[in-house]
Amino acid sequence: MIVFHPQKGFKPIIPIFGLLTLFLIPTGIILWSSKAAVMIWILVGVSAYGLISIAYLIAQKTTKYWIIDTELHYKSTFLKGTIDIQTIRKIEVNASNWLNGKPASSNTKGIILFFGRYDDAFVTPEHNQIFVNELLKINPAIEVVYIK
Repeated sequence: MIVFHPQKGFKPIIPIFGLLTLFLIPTGIILWSSKAAVMIWILVGVSAYGLISIAYLIAQKTTKYWIIDTELHYKSTFLKGTIDIQTIRKIEVNASNWLNGKPASSNTKGIILFFGRYDDAFVTPEHNQIFVNELLKINPAIEVVYIK
């Protein structure tokens, strides 16, 4: 069994904090117009950024990918599943995926696995090339595309 851990760091959470800030601006305007106490401002800000940070850290700690025989298994917080490596037809390396809710702890510099007829999964192993090499050992027919 070969285990791959996800990419580490807080770089992936920066866009999420940016969006959260955009949502908090109207909240701040409402609080300011209602003459809310400074303590409420602090509570709202700390709660919002704190909850997002905790959720991200939980996702970081629970995400992993592992290969057993010819199957790729993944687990990320509440998502888990298996992909038969023999059905993987194409891999895009260093891809970004902002819309996919697949088992990844990041949304940039990952790998999109195209398998079956119409299925895909976005994964973010710590070392993309090692991950790809292990998949190619099992299924050398996989088309690998490197995105710049």
